[in-house]
Parts: sequence; structure tokens; C-alpha cells
Amino acid sequence: MALSEQTLGPEHRLVLAARSRAGRALFRLGKYAEAEPLLRQVRSEQERLFGAHDPDTLDSGHGLQLVLGNRGRKEEALSLLQATIAGRQSALGPAHPLTLRSQASLLAMLPAAELEREGNAALLSLPAECERHLGPDHTVTLGARHNHAWALYVLGHFEEADEEIRLAAETYERRFGPDYPIALSAQQLYARIQDKLGRFEAAVSLMNDVVERRTNSLGADHPFTAASRKVLAELKENRRTAL
Repeated sequence: MALSEQTLGPEHRLVLAARSRAGRALFRLGKYAEAEPLLRQVRSEQERLFGAHDPDTLDSGHGLQLVLGNRGRKEEALSLLQATIAGRQSALGPAHPLTLRSQASLLAMLPAAELEREGNAALLSLPAECERHLGPDHTVTLGARHNHAWALYVLGHFEEADEEIRLAAETYERRFGPDYPIALSAQQLYARIQDKLGRFEAAVSLMNDVVERRTNSLGADHPFTAASRKVLAELKENRRTAL
């Protein structure tokens, strides 16, 4: 038992917040099966003790929906994310960085049919909204641009997506370095877009670099590395059939 838990007790706000951070750390390590029950338990305890719209409860909910999405449970993840957005809007306000961060996550999760619905059209202007409130270089603004590029890709707007993700990828690399996980995610999307634009050699070259960097930084068995290898195989097949 951690010293803080011995001193403060298992239901103390700081102890639960620390356990939530531990769950999100497990997610970043690719240990989704361990992260999910921990985040579920913590979120349940926080909701019981502090309420569903407490900022700490909502933080755990945001982390849990990321885990669920990466475990393939998209419907449950989407429902939880929408509840988290509503809770953050109520508790923190619509312009708070955490509210905008959760909305940016929604951009990356919705299928094309949902993105095209009138009620979700405002999501496609989210990067401009983030820039207005937070500035162009804020990490939330960058994340919104990244996810906006994904939404454009899903909608088939490849030229627009190309410009958006190129700028995001360059900014990530400049600020955090080429091996930063989000920088590599942006490069992976950039590779996918090059493939859709018929630039097959460029797409494969970019993905080879992503796989190599993810293998070196995360390990060969990390889920992100495995996903990148799968994308690389798909792009190689696309190049082969195009020749």
C-alpha cells in the first residue's frame, strides 16, 4: 500500500487522483487490460464520493474512454466520451482546455455519417475555436488540428487533410522531437493521406520510419507499434497493386 494511501486513506481525493494517473500511465504503456479495471474502479469511487460532474471523475472518464477505444469497444467509448464532454461543459465551461480536449477526441471517433450530421458540423470548426481561446501553439489546439485532419480523411477530403496534418506533424516534431508518440501518430496519418493521394512511395517511406521509431521508443510488442506495422503492410500492398 502506498504511503499516501496509508496516511490519507483509500477514499481521499488525492489518492484516487493518483490511482487515476496510474491508470492513464498504463494506457500509455499499452497495458490496456490493466488500465481498464483500474480506471473503472477509480471513476466509480470518484462518482460515488464527489459526483458525476466532479473534475476528477471526468478526468478518469476521459482516460477510460481512450482505453475502451483502443480495445475496440467504440460504442461504449463514444457514449462515455459524450458524457464526459457534457460534464466538462457543465463543470468547467465550454472554453476550458479540458472541455476542448474532450471535444477534439470526439472528432477522431465519429464515423463519416455522424460528422456530416448538422448537429456535429460545428466540430469541424473546433481547431479555430481552440485557437481563439488558447492560441495556435497550445497542445489542445494542436490536438484539435490533428483530429480534424483525421475527420477530413474519414470524409474523403484528402487535400484538405494533407495540409492540416502536415502542419500539425511539423509543429509536433519541432516542439517535442520526432520520436514523441503524438508526433509519430501524426506522421502515420500523413502517410495514410499520401496513399489516398496516390503518392505510394512517399506513404511507404513515411510508415517505414514510423515503425522503426515506434519499435525503438515503445518496443516491438507495444500496441501502437503493432498497429503501425499493420498500416505499413496495407500501404505496401496498395503500392504493389498500383504498379
